[in-house]
Amino acid sequence: MRSYPFSRFPVVDLPGDYEELRAQGSVVRVSHLGTPVWLTLGQQETRKVLTDPRFSRARLRPERPGETPAFAEMLKYDSVGLLGDADQPDHRRLRKALTLWFTNEYVERLRPEIARLFAAQLDRDSPADFLNDVARPFVDQLQFRLLWEMCGVPPSGRNEAYRWMQHLFKFDLNTSQEEIQAIAQRCDEYFQSLIQARREAPGDDPLSIALTDPVFRAATNQELAWLLLGIIRGGYNTTPTVLSHCVWLLLRNPAWWEKLVLDHSLIPQAAEEALRLQPPAERNGMRRALEDVVVGDVTIRTGDVVIPGSMPASYDPDHFTDPAQFDPLRPNSNQHFSFGHGPHFCPGAAMGRYTVIDALTVLVTRFPGLRLAGEPSWLPNDHMIPMRTFDSLPVAW
Repeated sequence: MRSYPFSRFPVVDLPGDYEELRAQGSVVRVSHLGTPVWLTLGQQETRKVLTDPRFSRARLRPERPGETPAFAEMLKYDSVGLLGDADQPDHRRLRKALTLWFTNEYVERLRPEIARLFAAQLDRDSPADFLNDVARPFVDQLQFRLLWEMCGVPPSGRNEAYRWMQHLFKFDLNTSQEEIQAIAQRCDEYFQSLIQARREAPGDDPLSIALTDPVFRAATNQELAWLLLGIIRGGYNTTPTVLSHCVWLLLRNPAWWEKLVLDHSLIPQAAEEALRLQPPAERNGMRRALEDVVVGDVTIRTGDVVIPGSMPASYDPDHFTDPAQFDPLRPNSNQHFSFGHGPHFCPGAAMGRYTVIDALTVLVTRFPGLRLAGEPSWLPNDHMIPMRTFDSLPVAW
């Protein structure tokens, strides 16, 4: 049984590994941290697992007999928060509350600020490492701005808000569970206090406006705090990763970079193709089958864990012509699962897309001669968090 996830880099070198598995079928058995699980490889099969209510996020934990301690520990990290782990009807209620708060109209109004913040980051220094000199500090400022805009944090309270944001993002897999819990509790208390303040003294911010709706008003402060944390934290790592992946793919294909310099209307298509070819994670959140379910040519038994394979689905040769080729003119490039699919489709997808599109527009305008200055270095593959990202991306202009 093949061990999963794979350890090869870069991600665009992985299709061969998936093709070996695809010879066994569209849904295959793999070993994840010593525990047998199912992995979907095809578009249809991945879509089914992401949309069928018989596959549960809420019932993923606790672990079952035969699942290794390392796998059980990994399940803690795969649980991403209140909304991401909820099944229906709780998920529907919380999702409705979030859409009242984090609206597409709000994201559209934020777009000029996205471009301004990115341009300001380019003004600070000429980029030598795109990921660490540009993308990460830009997203750090953007997420902070998102927090105070969404909650109406006054100027006098923004230093404190920034301090709590730093607490929220400082831990990693080397941080103990005790420290993570302590940080999470303190951040939870802080964000609940922001929400309670808007209940008591409404303003014209998105949170105050959303609180006029009975569905949103009925949600507890803790539920709303976790929804906010999910939005802020969800984009913190994925946004700089997606932006850097897109820049890397374009600079590896300089003819396409030159086309974008001359024609900005191609940028949205290039961003979608980068999301398909180089998703920020190799898989979507795992599910556990609540009953026997037929997926593709196999029957997944009650209690089995399934990994929806967003990466292999993006390379499904039955769905994409020449799937390993970077082609921004591909007509179906947006049919990927980088933002998930179905009930758990990422609520920040519009924000993520616009951030990449608007940042790229500024970048090709300001640095039309941007080029790679060497090969990127990759972070080691992690079995706990399925991110596929750089450690650095050297560039020159």
